[in-house]
Amino acid sequence: MFRIIPVLLTLFLQVGLGHGQGELRFIEDYKLARGESLEMHKPLFILISSPDCQWCQKLKKETFADPAILERFNKHWIISDISALANRAVTESLKIRSVPTMVFASPEGKVILSVEGFQNSQALAAQLDRARFQWENESDALLVLFQEAIGKLRQKDTVGAEILLARVLENPNDSAIRQEASYLADLLRRNTDPASILTIPDATLQDILAKHKIQGSEAPGALMSRATTKPSISANLADILRSAKEDLSRKQIANALEKLDWVSQQQAQGNESVEAKKLLKDLQTSPESLRFAAEQLQDKWAQTLLLLAETNLAAGEPQQAINAFEQILRISPNSRPGEIAESRIAQLKGQPLKPIGK
Repeated sequence: MFRIIPVLLTLFLQVGLGHGQGELRFIEDYKLARGESLEMHKPLFILISSPDCQWCQKLKKETFADPAILERFNKHWIISDISALANRAVTESLKIRSVPTMVFASPEGKVILSVEGFQNSQALAAQLDRARFQWENESDALLVLFQEAIGKLRQKDTVGAEILLARVLENPNDSAIRQEASYLADLLRRNTDPASILTIPDATLQDILAKHKIQGSEAPGALMSRATTKPSISANLADILRSAKEDLSRKQIANALEKLDWVSQQQAQGNESVEAKKLLKDLQTSPESLRFAAEQLQDKWAQTLLLLAETNLAAGEPQQAINAFEQILRISPNSRPGEIAESRIAQLKGQPLKPIGK
């Protein structure tokens, strides 16, 4: 991990732009930008440009100067402007074909989205929001997996915990969660009694548990009494029901409906299925809740189509990408994915791009 001492940030080679919303600064060294992205835990916006590219200059002078864009950049992103010709290694690793190209990436370097050509402020704002939303959701999903792994350990289900930790480690996003998951997985491998892993006197482990507001050392005898209790479907139902309630608190109705439906169909003894049935009935008889769920499912479908379109473009299939973008406009025209799709269709059907090196 690149770690940047804040006092040294002023030594970076930077270019200033923008007024009113604060000065926008580009870091021209990719490694330094990546290091600050990790240090600040903010996603990375990379502009691949060329000094003689008119569309690059238009992008900087018009789109990046828009107050809405400046606000997003300054609050949520680390910005890097990289010369395509002077940084061949970076442009080749990112598979850059023309300038300007904008790359939206996680602090760990995973590309979330790549957009070629000039974008107006409305289109770029939608793309920034979409990329940040995707990155934050992936980070949240990793946190949920990590917390569920802790839950498995509390149930003495070390195999289940190892599976969940492995899923966290497979994802390149959110280095902090991955480091914590790696540390816990390593403890499981080295400990002779993995079922009691949460009770070992390990300062780093206890710091991790405290950070996530999880008690590692409970009242005397509490964990011992749990040790005689095998994991049960009721315990799993309780976890899923709790997760569904958290979804409801965040207005993630579509996710909650799916989980509540599953819990309500289980035959285990206990209050979980009864409570799930009641919550499910309340949601299914609420027009507002169902409208939320429909909109969220529609948005997920549109987001999936966006990813399909970008994959088609990366594979050299622009017509297939246009078909996916047009499908988004049919199912979700007045949305952020719809705005992105409309902009990308216009770009693919006529936006001039400057090939690198020409």
